[in-house]
Amino acid sequence: MQLDVALGQASKLGLIKTTDSLKIKIYSEEEYFNYRKTLIPHEIKRKLSTSPRAGDVFLNVLKKCCTKEIAQRLVEHISSKKNPKHHRLPLSEFLPQIHSSSEHWYNNPDLIRGELSAFRDSLLDKYQRNTAYGLFQNLKNSFRVLIEHNLLPNETELPGNMKRGVATQRIRANNPIISKIDIYTNLPRRPHKNSHDFLDNLQKDISKNLSGLVSSAQKVVHGEYEKFLKKDEIINLSECREFLPHPHHLLKDNPGGKKRNGVSPFNPIRPLYFENTIAALDFYFDRLLVNTPLPKVPYLKKKPEHLPYLGLTSKTASAMQIIITEELGINPYSLYRVKINSDNRGKEYVQVTNEGTVRLRALKPRARKIQTKEAYGSLDELNRLAPHEIDAAACLRMALEMTAKIRKILSRNELWLCLTKDGATLPTPEAFQYQFNKICVEARLSHPSLPDATLKKIRTSKAILLYISSRGDVLKTASYLGNSVKTTLDRYIPPQLTELIYRVKIRSFQNMLLILASDADNEKSIAKALGISSERLENMAEALFNNPDMGGVLFDSMSKKEKGTEDEKKVYFKVSEKNIAIALKYAKKGKDDELKEKCQTAIAKISEGSILFKQMLRKAHIAIQEEPKGEQK
Repeated sequence: MQLDVALGQASKLGLIKTTDSLKIKIYSEEEYFNYRKTLIPHEIKRKLSTSPRAGDVFLNVLKKCCTKEIAQRLVEHISSKKNPKHHRLPLSEFLPQIHSSSEHWYNNPDLIRGELSAFRDSLLDKYQRNTAYGLFQNLKNSFRVLIEHNLLPNETELPGNMKRGVATQRIRANNPIISKIDIYTNLPRRPHKNSHDFLDNLQKDISKNLSGLVSSAQKVVHGEYEKFLKKDEIINLSECREFLPHPHHLLKDNPGGKKRNGVSPFNPIRPLYFENTIAALDFYFDRLLVNTPLPKVPYLKKKPEHLPYLGLTSKTASAMQIIITEELGINPYSLYRVKINSDNRGKEYVQVTNEGTVRLRALKPRARKIQTKEAYGSLDELNRLAPHEIDAAACLRMALEMTAKIRKILSRNELWLCLTKDGATLPTPEAFQYQFNKICVEARLSHPSLPDATLKKIRTSKAILLYISSRGDVLKTASYLGNSVKTTLDRYIPPQLTELIYRVKIRSFQNMLLILASDADNEKSIAKALGISSERLENMAEALFNNPDMGGVLFDSMSKKEKGTEDEKKVYFKVSEKNIAIALKYAKKGKDDELKEKCQTAIAKISEGSILFKQMLRKAHIAIQEEPKGEQK
């Protein structure tokens, strides 16, 4: 837009001439040098110029407002930081302010303290409290460095920082969940009767959208994995035994009994051209991985439809990430960069246990910690799974299988090494999001909330779904996200939603008190006072004691229980090496499903226990492997 305006003004001044079709006229070399001597007006030059970089602006500020020693020390201090721009920004804003008060500000301690206080108070007009707190703290740290190096007077006192914000709730610009109901504004497409009705509709909407998206992803994974398994069958059907030995990869054709060379096996008119192409690409798989040109054979080209038969593609990987994120709640950016193994210390890894469970450890860079997740699976063969049976464990096992050959040839340990037109690479988050959007297109007609979906919204939506279905169980939600309770409430659960759940619980408790306060012999007078019928009062009392939002010792003691159900059934497991070995055997080959599930639960609890329990579990595994086959029954 600015360029068009500048060209129009330049044409008025005679600098350039344009035709009606907006094509620039090309002048001769002599005319060019003549026009080059003409001075361009400042207004036009300003519109054609670009804004300077933040680093250059900062250096100009230091040159103008500071001495050489102070400027050099501030540059060294900022260069040592992980994110220099966070320390550079407050200095770029503060130094011109204090320099305007006095050119020799670095000799006046009182002036420094007063200007710092004024700058601190003005930050809240432009930034949120937590952001302002961080910027001013970085500014104080820079001035503290100057004092320690005797570049500012030692008696200089730095003012205290402002108070941190009590609530660190992040209000996003748009709806953070996959739902047509905005949980920030509580504005649905149609009005709701009450809070309970709103929560129920929100829960159904999120559940429907998540299940539809996961179902679409399962179909993609199932179809792409079937193609990968058919590679050997396709190669056997091809004519590779004939054209691969040929120096130019051609076939012999015999029209009219005359033999001649020169028929390309990859010509689309041939019945087996697709099979021949897959065989040739598999033969030159090393070249395909590093994007080296293929032999110059007519019609031999790699196309996107060939890649699923040879390995993992970004579309398949994105579909797998949808299933894994929805089930495990792992951070999407940690999942993008997950590795099979990072080093000998095992910081990051993907391991498949003997029971089919996949253990996943991924790095959370911003939090500076390792996130561990377990995807519980089975030992069933992957090619026999129906689309709806594909879970996180199956996706991880498929990804390991489809990238094994790529990782071996390239000696790389990333999980999501995908085949693209540029070879085998680790796609960027933007590339994964592009494939994610293509998957959403399939489910978009019946789920109108999916156009704005991302993996991050899937994780948040599942967390809020767990929070609503459990009626405010924040521990369950925090366990799914892998965060602390404080982080879960501050960053993922909106306060509006928490307030609604608490209001529903309070109303239920008020109804219970109202019914308890009523006289059983005088139900008609209570119903008359409330303006309801006796039948409705009785229904309210029955619904109250079937309300999952209530609970506690008082509620449980008043609730009617059937005889024989007062004592809760508890199962105790005596932890020993022998008992663990028996549980491991039964979990694999047992016939009673309920007992198998209890054995699996006990093993899972032991694996999450102390180091002593883990050592006993390892010894039990070794003891089972060393037993003769006849004794393993």
